[in-house]
Amino acid sequence: MMNILIIALILFFAGIALLAAGSINYQIRAFYHKKAWNGLTKPYLFAGVPASLLGLLLIFINF
Repeated sequence: MMNILIIALILFFAGIALLAAGSINYQIRAFYHKKAWNGLTKPYLFAGVPASLLGLLLIFINF
């Protein structure tokens, strides 16, 4: 039971970190007047949202 909680927390924080990396990438690309949604912004978003939502769901199930 505790192992699932640890995995859920790791998954949640990894998703949050991916979303933060995507946000930083978006801001850097916008600062340099490039198309902000190109590059790695979308892959970070597509990986970060499901990871954080799945981690959050697992956390709520365990409590």
